[in-house]
Amino acid sequence: MRISNGTYIELVYFNDEEVSNQKVEFQGNAREFRIEHQDNNNWDGFEKDELFYLEEEQVRVFEKVESEDEKGNVDKIKYFIAPAEITPDRVKKDKLQ
Repeated sequence: MRISNGTYIELVYFNDEEVSNQKVEFQGNAREFRIEHQDNNNWDGFEKDELFYLEEEQVRVFEKVESEDEKGNVDKIKYFIAPAEITPDRVKKDKLQ
């Protein structure tokens, strides 16, 4: 999948398995995300369970939610991320918003 520059990206960070504190770390389009958080313009999204660095912290993608426009193109991607050391099977995913 190739994410277009205009695709809306949202990163929602939580810091425990209870998902008790969710914070939006980034909201904007893919072009802005590539400029602010990636070393190059070749970034084409994250996959579930992928590890990456957000500033100095290694985080994992715990959930990925995509929506499409009327033409079937991905127009929004929401990533739920948390510290990499959190156990994925224990995360209360039903609390993700």
